[in-house]
Amino acid sequence: MTSLEKKITKPWGILGSAWLEDLKVLGSQLLVDQGTLWVVPHRVDAHSVVKVCEYLRGEIGLNPICTSNRSQMFRALDQLADSAKTPICIVVDEMGFLSELYAVAAWVFIGGGFAQGVHSTIEPAIYGVPIACGPKGVERFVETGELQKTGQLTVIRDSHGFKKWLTEVVLIYRDPQYQAKWIKDTQMRLGATQKIWDALEKMS
Repeated sequence: MTSLEKKITKPWGILGSAWLEDLKVLGSQLLVDQGTLWVVPHRVDAHSVVKVCEYLRGEIGLNPICTSNRSQMFRALDQLADSAKTPICIVVDEMGFLSELYAVAAWVFIGGGFAQGVHSTIEPAIYGVPIACGPKGVERFVETGELQKTGQLTVIRDSHGFKKWLTEVVLIYRDPQYQAKWIKDTQMRLGATQKIWDALEKMS
């Protein structure tokens, strides 16, 4: 990520495990005012990625760049950096980069909450990053309730909620005390499952 970090404008917003349905709800609010938008589709097969890119380009007006073609990606980034007319949008059409992106994100939207059900929020939570998601399936995960109590996770219902959250996130993320607190809170919850199993074993 080092060479990319030098080329790509920050802050970075990450749409992790995103479904096309998520993108359609967020819509034009994905035209972020500053920084770079990273879209990591839930499905990275060629057909699904094409659909995501077509929507981002045709319906929102972004110019998505896929990470799988490195030479094309860096050429496109240089051109966009020179023009500065369109927000940079990078589509990660490969596996294995999501955790690395979460570690350097300014904010994260977890996908699935407007599709089959929201995906796990724990992975970005450990980095103290502000998180948002759609409402579907939120109750499946115990940690979502805890993350909402601390203010780290916001469940949004529509594109206006997403825009409002983004505006608030910019202010929150500038204060390092929030990130430090969220990291500490998450670390305290890690290993809870193992502790429960240990207690059950002692009882048996």
